[in-house]
Amino acid sequence: MSSKWYTVNCQDCGSEISVHEDWDRTPTLCKSCLQERKDKWYDKSCSSCGSTIRINRDWDNPPSLCKSCMERKKNEWYDVSCKHCGASISVHRDWDKIPSLCKSCVEKENAKWYFKTCTHCGTNMKVCKDWDNIPDLCKSCIAKEKAKWYVKYCTHCGTSMKVCKDWDNIPDLCKSCVAKEKAKWYDKSCKNCGTTIRVNKEWEKIPDLCKSCIEKERKKWYEVSCECCGNKISVNRDWDNPPKICKSCFSRYATKDKSCKQCGKNFKLTTKLQIRCHQNGWDLPSICPECKNDALLIRGAIGSLRDQFPFALETNIEQRGIIFTDKVAVVRNKKTREIVAEVKMDTQGFFFVERIAVATNVKTKEKISKTYENVDGFFFPERSATTRDYKSNIETHKTKIVEEGFFFPEHFAETRSINKNSDSVIRSKEKTKGIIFPEKYTDTDKKKK
Repeated sequence: MSSKWYTVNCQDCGSEISVHEDWDRTPTLCKSCLQERKDKWYDKSCSSCGSTIRINRDWDNPPSLCKSCMERKKNEWYDVSCKHCGASISVHRDWDKIPSLCKSCVEKENAKWYFKTCTHCGTNMKVCKDWDNIPDLCKSCIAKEKAKWYVKYCTHCGTSMKVCKDWDNIPDLCKSCVAKEKAKWYDKSCKNCGTTIRVNKEWEKIPDLCKSCIEKERKKWYEVSCECCGNKISVNRDWDNPPKICKSCFSRYATKDKSCKQCGKNFKLTTKLQIRCHQNGWDLPSICPECKNDALLIRGAIGSLRDQFPFALETNIEQRGIIFTDKVAVVRNKKTREIVAEVKMDTQGFFFVERIAVATNVKTKEKISKTYENVDGFFFPERSATTRDYKSNIETHKTKIVEEGFFFPEHFAETRSINKNSDSVIRSKEKTKGIIFPEKYTDTDKKKK
């Protein structure tokens, strides 16, 4: 062998290979190994353009595209930055959804998601740890809940508000109106027990008592019948003097003024007096209390006059005067109707003033007697009238009111002479004459004891 030849070992099998110095490329494989390598190559068509591609069987990922097509495909890709970490992401122009996160960030985001059970139906739902309000309901249950809500308008201001069908008490007012209404309420203490009461500024009557105290107060009330008309009256157990007459009766029989038939002065007819007259079927009094009180004195004076005149007497009460009116008892002869005397009321005394009836002879103008009030008896005091002679001031007669009769009792004034030798009594009875215009008069005459 020429000196220009030398041997090298095959890289695959290690056998010797004869190599010439003049060769430009020194072989690294023997013929057998080179043949084996050639046998590993085969042809494949490009999936894009159909051109032939040489493929080696040892390749893990044999290409499906030729170099030109591969170059063209590479130009369809471009880089974007991950919005979280800023890493470069290769994306294709044909993709509908361009990813905004890299794979590592996507994995981190996926790790935040977990499954939770719907509290209504038990369905599993994916929720994220980063959510501020983790839902308790799945989408279908949320849709059902939303369907329960509807719009209603505030009755005060007309603002629209969302309300739910499941609410027991559907509000009529919006939140702002509710706040305004709440501001009208304030606390007050019960004046009985001190309990706090919620009251409203717009109430016309602010309660002073709590509900329990009001209930206690209500139990104190009961009903009685009006003694006048029979209607029910509400009375309280705490009242010392519960009313026996209803309000309508009080208004019907309200206190009023009436002119006295005898003296012309006004006097009051009280409610109590009017009701008592109504209950007993009596006529309302036509004379004032003073004239009623004077009646005994006048009858006593007339009774004593009967001893002055030898005939029966008839007396009428007349009203005299225009501006200052007063009464005068005009005494007549019952048979001839001649006026024989007059009885007028007067007063005597300075510190202890008392009323007296003064009898005057009409013809002579001479004052005959004076009659004043007296009380007889200690345990059972009885009102009487004592008549004295006007000049001598000597007691001459005593007059009392006497009752006679059992089934139909009759009252009259009985005048007795102080003189024990007298064998008669004088009776003064009130009578009425006339039918169309009835007139009352006093008939005075003697009767034997």
